[in-house]
Amino acid sequence: IKPANVQTLPYPGFPTDLQQPMGVLMCLADGVSTIKESIFENRFLYVNELKKMGADIMVNNNMAVFNGPSELYAAK
Repeated sequence: IKPANVQTLPYPGFPTDLQQPMGVLMCLADGVSTIKESIFENRFLYVNELKKMGADIMVNNNMAVFNGPSELYAAK
């Protein structure tokens, strides 16, 4: 899986509702990927759960940086 840089935008841009599944995919990409959220605040709340599962993600304001590939594992 190759890394990517994504920015959420109103239609016809990248939909903000697909940000979470794209974030999981970016955890598995071989390299550094980014998601820039330009529509909603606090859209990166799922990142803490991915970190519990072994993901290497840093969030700064409206940008998340995914360092992959991460080996994800089950978490409580």
